[in-house]
Amino acid sequence: GWGYDVNRTSPDESNSQFAVLALWEASKLGVAIPEDCIEKGLRYWKNRHLGNGWGYATARGVSGSMTCAGIASMLILRDAAEGVDARVIGDQLKCCGGQAREVDPVELSMRWLSDSFSISSNPGGEGAWNMYYLYALERVGRLTGQRFIGSVDWYRAGAEHLLKIQDE
Repeated sequence: GWGYDVNRTSPDESNSQFAVLALWEASKLGVAIPEDCIEKGLRYWKNRHLGNGWGYATARGVSGSMTCAGIASMLILRDAAEGVDARVIGDQLKCCGGQAREVDPVELSMRWLSDSFSISSNPGGEGAWNMYYLYALERVGRLTGQRFIGSVDWYRAGAEHLLKIQDE
């Protein structure tokens, strides 16, 4: 994960999401992202999963904004890792499938997001950070290619909400 500066000892999900997005964009321009960076990023997000989504490092519980950040980051990092057939993790070689299927944090988080879906507030965010949540929600919708989250057309609902709250 990434924190606010190089001397910070504890990373947080918000900065880590933006770092993953930046690495993704850099890779589109031909910048090689080291495999260990991708592996560490995946491990960070897996370890921060709270069972049904993600929360902010200093808060308790799952929130919509951080769950969307986690989903988007996991999808980007998985895509980056997909081209790697074999990897050395610790002192073991992982390759060619054959690993037991683990519970997928992205699937669990998408379920939570569907059940908790809102446009007007950041679910679990105690009324804070709604615009940040909407930005992260847009990343999830685009990266998953899903028009609906739960039964809601997220893009249409989001656009209508933003137009409604817009200042003159």
